[in-house]
Amino acid sequence: MILNTKFLSKGCAVVTAAAGFFVLCLYAAQLQLPPQVPSPWTSLCFLAAGTAIWLRVRYGGTSALGLTAVFLMLAVAVATGSEYLFNTDLGIDRLLFPGQLTAAAPHPGRPGGLTTFNFILIASGLLIASARIRIIRLTGELCLVTSFTFCFLAFMMTILGSGHGVAMGEVMNPAVSFLFIMASLGVLTGNPNGNLLSLLRNPGPGGIFARWLLPLPLILPVLTALARNAGRHIELFNTPASNALFSVMDILLAIVIVWGSSAQVSRVDRLRRQAEEELRASRDELDERVNLRTQELRDANRLLEIQNAERLNAERDVRQANSMLNRVIEAAPLGICAFNSDGTVRKRNTVATEMGIAEEQIFLGLFERAMAGERIASLEVARPNGSERPSFFSVWASPLTAVEGDINGVVMMAVDTSERKAFEARVRQAQKLESIGVLAGGIAHDFNNILTGIMGNASLLQEGFSLNHPDRVLVEQIIAASHRVGGLTRQLLAYAGKGKFVVERIGISRLVEDTTELIASSIPKSVRLRLQLSEDLPAIAGDASQIQQIVMNLVINGAEAISGPGFVLVKTRTLDVDEQFLKECAGAAHIEPGRCVALEVTDSGSGMDQETIAKIFDPFFTTKFTGRGLGLAAVQGIVRSHNGALRVISAPAYGTTFQVFFPPAAAVVTVQPKTSAGELPIPRGSGTVLVIDDEATVRDTATRALRWMGYDVMLAASGDEGLASLQAHPNDVKVVLLDLTMPGLSGSETFRLLRKFNPRLPVILSSGFNEAEAAGMLRNHGLASFLQKPYTLQQLAQKIERATGREAPDGTAADQVATLTQEQTAPTVRRNSMGNRMLG
Repeated sequence: MILNTKFLSKGCAVVTAAAGFFVLCLYAAQLQLPPQVPSPWTSLCFLAAGTAIWLRVRYGGTSALGLTAVFLMLAVAVATGSEYLFNTDLGIDRLLFPGQLTAAAPHPGRPGGLTTFNFILIASGLLIASARIRIIRLTGELCLVTSFTFCFLAFMMTILGSGHGVAMGEVMNPAVSFLFIMASLGVLTGNPNGNLLSLLRNPGPGGIFARWLLPLPLILPVLTALARNAGRHIELFNTPASNALFSVMDILLAIVIVWGSSAQVSRVDRLRRQAEEELRASRDELDERVNLRTQELRDANRLLEIQNAERLNAERDVRQANSMLNRVIEAAPLGICAFNSDGTVRKRNTVATEMGIAEEQIFLGLFERAMAGERIASLEVARPNGSERPSFFSVWASPLTAVEGDINGVVMMAVDTSERKAFEARVRQAQKLESIGVLAGGIAHDFNNILTGIMGNASLLQEGFSLNHPDRVLVEQIIAASHRVGGLTRQLLAYAGKGKFVVERIGISRLVEDTTELIASSIPKSVRLRLQLSEDLPAIAGDASQIQQIVMNLVINGAEAISGPGFVLVKTRTLDVDEQFLKECAGAAHIEPGRCVALEVTDSGSGMDQETIAKIFDPFFTTKFTGRGLGLAAVQGIVRSHNGALRVISAPAYGTTFQVFFPPAAAVVTVQPKTSAGELPIPRGSGTVLVIDDEATVRDTATRALRWMGYDVMLAASGDEGLASLQAHPNDVKVVLLDLTMPGLSGSETFRLLRKFNPRLPVILSSGFNEAEAAGMLRNHGLASFLQKPYTLQQLAQKIERATGREAPDGTAADQVATLTQEQTAPTVRRNSMGNRMLG
């Protein structure tokens, strides 16, 4: 086991530096120390030497601080040595702790001559022992070995020779000798590239020989010196110097002998390794000759190897093909299962396992048909899932035949088509709703044109009768009936998704409470109406009259579904919905997962089966007597137009629950209702009004109404006729009453051409659709006003008066349009209640 030289070097450095630092601390404490204690400069040099050795081992080189310590030690040694050489006194010994150096000696603080010489050797070794040039590195190691030899001899002679009459102070202070031994040993063991250390660490015979013999030159000269000292006392030698010189020469000679012997052993070991390499090369040459002689045998076996390789390649190809087939079967998006003739599974993938092809009865029945020789392709089958929707599969099955032609199994493939069928059903439902919505919107538009003629003419008749005239009541009934028909058109527009007229922030709990108070008398006495309304609900954005229509339709339908005693529960709350929940709702495309405001209406009626639930939103569908109107179709249209979602939960004999979900409202400006138009006097005027409308009834009604109000009228059945009339009389037309929907040149195109011809000409847009649908695109292009069909005489007069500037506007154009919309769609809650009971 080779000693850890770095650890030994660090230990020597710590001992040397600690001893020097400790002695300096004793001097700094102003203590009276005995003469055997090293001088201050000697202690400082030992502190510098230990620090330099530690830094050298720690960082693998000479650092700046280490060089400073080495040069400090060298400077002190050179300066002190010059005092001895030239017999001068530089006063160096009195620079440190002058008050403590009071001994009788002439220079009590000066290091001894041998001490100075050893410090020069230690400093030289630290500087050059790591040099790259071998001779310089060897010189540095010899300096360190010399210092070690002197100090070791001095230490041993002082310690061992004291019993033979040798005084301690005659050679060197034993403490100083010991510290020099530590310093030189620390430098030698801390240099990994040193010749001596490399030799000692060599694991070969030379290193072993050196480690065994190196202690001999250290022990034998000491014994010799002791013998010489003993001989000196019997006057065999004259002076101590002759003894010391003889001993040093003995040690150096012994070291040279050991060193040279170890080098020779190492050289012999190197020659041995070279011989082994030559022997190994000869053996390789012999192996090559053997290989050449066996070439014929290898050539003879090559053909057999090729044949064997072809067989292995064929087997590998088969395994790869089987592995590829297995990976393809496992990665296929359809279930694949191969059966034996007895019905046991031969092979199946994960998808087939999840489908249960080998366990479900529907697939086992197809297995029996395939075993009979039938080939099944794209057969649609359904598997019940308990209370969930059934799963649908498209199945292929084919018999497997052996070489002899017998059927020995069946291969079956299946694809889960549940999602595709559900998607197709949603697409068909969306297409149906879209087509019926277009139809409902068209019907509502035509109704409004007809109602325009009825309400306009009735308004003219109403103005012709005094308040006490008996026929005035008949006219008022005609107008009231027209308003009720207008409610039907609003239901049609709501179903078409175009019925959101006045958008405001609505507290749904308060709205439900107000609405149920109005319809409580319409519910049979045997049916209890119960409310569970949450108070702290977020507001929703919508039309209050349409939300009231949802509540009334659902409550009345729920009450009518109860044949005897029962209850209808109306509940409001907030509900967190996720994507999976929204998939089960109708019309949830525009609602985001998260918190919603929920309106729930539950009845204890007879309930519905799935077939009935699939039809309840069809227009005019009912399970009661015929002639019920739009009913739940209008509810669905209103929910869709408010970006909401609708869910139905029902089962026969378990009642029905309708859940309506609305997104919480952002900031919505509420438009306050204005005074009813019927309470204001009809303004009159003068000038020419150009009426452009493709409906003859509307043109005739507008003509009679405008002439009654004092205006001249120009009529046009299309946009082209209207533009021609305006070009023929450019300065006569005061205002234009323009229909939005016309064949040929549409109302919007006609409007742009009118604005191009005369930008200052007021244009009133009239349509059976609501303002948001009809006039939204023209609002920022100078539209004077909007008049929704059907309209009364009073409404027509007010629009013309506002368009011509004879009435102060009520704010911005957007506010005017919103106000017009509110005026056209603000029938009272009781009237809506009557209309829904009649239609629903």
